[in-house]
Amino acid sequence: MNSSRQAISVENLHKSFGANEVLKGVDLTATGGEVISVLGSSGSGKSTLLRCINLLEIPNSGTIRVAGEEVLMKKNRRGENQPADKRQVERIRSKLAMVFQQFNLWSHMTILENVMEAPVHVLKQAKKVARDRAIHYLEKVGIGDKLDAYPVHLSGGQQQRAAIEHRAESVRGELERHRISSQALQVQRETIYRQLNANGHDIEQVLETMPEGATEDEWQRSLERVATRIARLGPINLAAIDEYNLQSERKNYLDLQNEDLETALETLQSAIRKIDKETRNRFRDTFDKVNNGLQDLFPRVFGGGSAYLEMTGDDLLDTGISIMARPPGKKNSTIHLLSGGEKALTAIALVFSIFQLNPAPFCMLDEVDAPLDDANVGRYARMVKEMSEKVQFIYITHNKISMELADQLMGVTMHEPGVSRLVSVDVEEAAELAAS
Repeated sequence: MNSSRQAISVENLHKSFGANEVLKGVDLTATGGEVISVLGSSGSGKSTLLRCINLLEIPNSGTIRVAGEEVLMKKNRRGENQPADKRQVERIRSKLAMVFQQFNLWSHMTILENVMEAPVHVLKQAKKVARDRAIHYLEKVGIGDKLDAYPVHLSGGQQQRAAIEHRAESVRGELERHRISSQALQVQRETIYRQLNANGHDIEQVLETMPEGATEDEWQRSLERVATRIARLGPINLAAIDEYNLQSERKNYLDLQNEDLETALETLQSAIRKIDKETRNRFRDTFDKVNNGLQDLFPRVFGGGSAYLEMTGDDLLDTGISIMARPPGKKNSTIHLLSGGEKALTAIALVFSIFQLNPAPFCMLDEVDAPLDDANVGRYARMVKEMSEKVQFIYITHNKISMELADQLMGVTMHEPGVSRLVSVDVEEAAELAAS
């Protein structure tokens, strides 16, 4: 490898095991032939960094380049980094033969136990999982056959350091156990203080009134005697007071909920009554106006006769409406006895009476004059002409009488076979052109 060229480049490398982040944004650059020492305490991430460089561990994030070639990463389903190409990993790993680690091993452990030390005691990893991972790593670096070998090659200073660290670890463990025991006693003491205060006792007064020579065993035996006398009283529902308080609180809560519901129900019923009253008033007013408009327009459409609307029920909220129409010279008892043209004119009179009440921007009529004779078509066309002052009408017709009274004509013609053409004619302009 060219010594002037970067052999390894690591940028912003992050690696974590669970919630423990071991590597935090590590940057490292090394050229061919260069020797770099990475110093740090136990568990600081030296081994993790070397495993990431040797591609035995995949970092959570960051970039690794070997001889200028970047290791391509991709995300798995859990969002973790993993190499994208196994062939690239094998090719790059062959260039890392000189990247190694000299382990400071414990003299009393095998090689396998030393590799398992950090995952088990620092990361709290299960021993079986740590053992499987350690065997996997040792097999990858070619020493899988030495799992049970002891590191007897350590120097005397290293062995002495390992023994001291082992004793220090034991002392730290003993201190931790004493600390936990002290905390437990402190919690127990605070609990007893709270119980005495809850029962209305003062610790100082209790200590003053306590007989001299009283011991814990004596008071414990006294407590057991009292408990035995209480047990002879038979089964007593000691939770009755608590149950009563619980049920009383629930009753109060339900009473408040019921009061809120009754208030809401009364509010809704009041709103419904107001809506019903307003609906009845508006419906009655609208019905009368439409009925008056129908009685006015029907004789104009038919040239006589009468028509009116009537309700089929007493309740204005759910009543139906029927229409009675009698053209000139007829004494029919129902609208079903009218002809198709008479029904059409009656419907026109009803629609126009509604338009008079609440005019729409425009109205489209499709072949309304189809069932009418020429006399009725004339009446219909004049009515549309009159209503067009308030409402814009668009109607489809084939009747020439209706066409004559229109202001604008639009039609489709076929001047040449197979070719349709849209024709628009302004009737007033056409009349002026014809007169000139």
